[in-house]
Amino acid sequence: MKSKYSLIIRWSDEDRCYIAWAPEFGSGLKSHGSTYEEAARRGQEVIELMLASENANSLPKPWLFSDPETDEQLGRHLFPDNEAYEAPRVRPSTRKRKHAST
Repeated sequence: MKSKYSLIIRWSDEDRCYIAWAPEFGSGLKSHGSTYEEAARRGQEVIELMLASENANSLPKPWLFSDPETDEQLGRHLFPDNEAYEAPRVRPSTRKRKHAST
């Protein structure tokens, strides 16, 4: 099952591994892996377990990319010390528009 929950993956010097964190669930929902890919896979597995649990109906809603201002505030909150952080940009729609025939 594909979820729409966020998964943040960062290297931890202290733990000497990658940490995968699903921020919608608070600070307690984390996993890890020796590679970025392993941490991503394990993080997704933890999210899927949460979705399959008895408490699935009471889980927080995913944070969806929607409003650039809100997403900017969230990004600054999640990464306050990262000078390289750039606000998310909304890409123009890539869908082709149908034109009415004349």
